[in-house]
Parts: sequence; structure tokens; C-alpha cells
Amino acid sequence: MSPSNGASYTGLLWQAGSRPFKTNSATSFDVNIADAPAKKVSDYWSGLVKSGAVSTDPDFTDQWYRGLASGKYATWLTAAWGPLFLQGTAKGTSGKWRVAPLPQWSAGESASGNTGGSTSAVVKSTKYPAAAAAFAEFLNSDPASTKMLAAKQSLFPATTALLNDQSFLSTSLPFFGGQKVNQVFSDISRTVSTDFTWSPVQDYVFSDFNDTVGKAITNKQDLTAALTQWQNSVTSYAKQQGFTVGGS
Repeated sequence: MSPSNGASYTGLLWQAGSRPFKTNSATSFDVNIADAPAKKVSDYWSGLVKSGAVSTDPDFTDQWYRGLASGKYATWLTAAWGPLFLQGTAKGTSGKWRVAPLPQWSAGESASGNTGGSTSAVVKSTKYPAAAAAFAEFLNSDPASTKMLAAKQSLFPATTALLNDQSFLSTSLPFFGGQKVNQVFSDISRTVSTDFTWSPVQDYVFSDFNDTVGKAITNKQDLTAALTQWQNSVTSYAKQQGFTVGGS
């Protein structure tokens, strides 16, 4: 449970049914970071963090990379881009890993969330905006391109055609003991609720996570209390930026 990865933590909130933000208009949104599902998540992880059952190493650092490569971590909560990344980062642990859906909060449920995401954007100052936009569309929709991005760049398919392609789904990865990893993530993708909304100040939301919930993780303190700090800080910042902010 990294204290420096608000995106990963938000993915867990997403899975549990938390909806921290709701857009009302271009200048108005609600902030409910500390809603009931979020508190459920934080209560659960507070116990694991305080007991020392989980590592609280910051991720994507030298220490963390060494931990993955040396077998320090038994489990890594990650997204569909993780398998290829892990193969390149921890080659010596080949065959020891398997992919599985997240545990569920209630028996019989099947829910997940997103961690991270990629976007191809055309900047306003570009000399050839139409051509740039056409290339971005091609890059993420052409059958050969999407397959290459998924196979070589760890990007989850941007097209349903590839997501349902049997040659893609049936690919066995020796690093994962021959498991058909793509099939697992394809199945999981159908369990992600699409009514989740990001905030218009998301960069600040993630940076402030480090100073509130992340700080509580590092110090093995109550994460639920830190949720309220996180919410109050984001609310205050959004108002300073000129937004009308509602919520609890």
C-alpha cells in the first residue's frame, strides 16, 4: 500500500462503490471523498497497515523495484498494464506470479476499478491539428497498432475488437506460469462501473493524497481520519480556484 500513489488507492475506492466527485456544471462539482464506501476501504487498510501485514514502501522507487525483483512482495495490486511491466522489472521471478481479480466486499459480487489510464491528446498550438487527431485515432483503433501497443507497450486494448480477439485472449505468458493473463483482464474489464467521475482538479487531488492519507499510511495512523483531511483540503483548494463546491 504505497503512500505515494493516490491513483491506486482511488481504484480501490472505485471498486468499493465510492463516488468521490460529481460534476454539476463547468464551474461546480461535489466532493465526497470521505463517503461511506471510502471509509469502509480505509478502515480495512488501516488494520493491515497498523499491523504491518502490508508493505508501505513508496512505489516506483529503487527500493520498490528491488523489492519486486527480490521476492519481497507476495502480491502487487495493479492494473492491466502491470503484467508486461512486471516481466521487464522482475525477470528473475518468472513463473512465480499469477493474475487474479480483486477480492470482493460481499460474496457473489464482481466489481473492480481502474488504476491509471492513457490519453492521446492534440495540443492547441500544433501546426497540423487535423492530421495529428487523425494519427491519434489511427494509433488507438488500427488492428495492427492496437495489438502492438498491447503486446509491447503494456497498454490495455482501446478497442472492443482486440478485447474480444481470441488470439489476444488465448496468449499464454511463461512469466505467469503459462496463464492466459489477457483473458483474465478482459473479464475484469467488464466489471468496472462506468459511472465514476474524476474532478477538474485531479492533479491536486493526487498530490494532496500524499500529504493526508499517504502520510497516515507512512506513519501507520488511522486512514479514515485522513480521508476527512483529504476531502477538506481538496474542497478548500477547489474553492480557491473559483469552483462552487458541494457535497458532505
